[in-house]
Amino acid sequence: MTRRIIAGLVTFNPDMDRLSENINAVLPQVDELVIFDNASLETDRISAIAKDCGVTLLRAGYNNGLSHAYNRIFEYAASKAAQSILLLDQDSVCSDGMVRSLASCTEPETAIVSPRIVDRNLRDDRDQVPSGVAEVDHCITSGSLCSLEAWKAVGGYDERFFIDFTDFDFCLRLRAAGFLILKNNAVTLSHELGQMQQHGRVIAYNHSAFRNYHMARDMIFYARKHRAAPRNLKVRGRGVVMTYVVLLRKTAIVGAFEPDRVRRVSALIRGMISATLRRA
Repeated sequence: MTRRIIAGLVTFNPDMDRLSENINAVLPQVDELVIFDNASLETDRISAIAKDCGVTLLRAGYNNGLSHAYNRIFEYAASKAAQSILLLDQDSVCSDGMVRSLASCTEPETAIVSPRIVDRNLRDDRDQVPSGVAEVDHCITSGSLCSLEAWKAVGGYDERFFIDFTDFDFCLRLRAAGFLILKNNAVTLSHELGQMQQHGRVIAYNHSAFRNYHMARDMIFYARKHRAAPRNLKVRGRGVVMTYVVLLRKTAIVGAFEPDRVRRVSALIRGMISATLRRA
């Protein structure tokens, strides 16, 4: 039986040209596309693009974060009798045939199949990439083809995560429940992990102050939430102490190499303080 696949795309103040490119790349590959807008400023332009492309637009009155948006997309997909959901960020662009290739790897015990991520700001070292399909510990959300049943089995995304580590938390809980996460290296997703810039051996991601604040909160919350989880289930085996170390290193990199450094460093520090005081 052919699986019904619905794609869900989350937007928040997107680049309209890239959004259109994203939609045009994925729409022919799925049964339906739904856009969930997280209270963008230019909702009228997003609505016009959605109408022109014939896709469903769901609107939030307030930005409650990615986890909230993902769960609403899955609920919509369930109401439309979909079996698989492809999640996409607003700046991600699918390669030709990506969805079909991901779907070909789906088995009953498989929760997620992800593509190979190619950051458009960095060189694609495809010669160093293993071929075929491999089991992995985690993957980013964008480009992931997820089983609706697996999402239901673990209670969906944890909406206490706003942006970052919502995917790693989801992957950890899926693996703890006995599901597999696969990566299909034969297909790619063009993506941006911030405006990445290489400075010797250091990478500056150039995230906004808003993103840095939530990143710090989410990373520490993840480490505290899963502090008792088996080491082999944790992302990179990182605990609470090492998470603080990583964030302090990031703070130093932001201060040394990025513009708007005062606001961005301040946001990271405020995020760390907020997460420390937050109940896990």
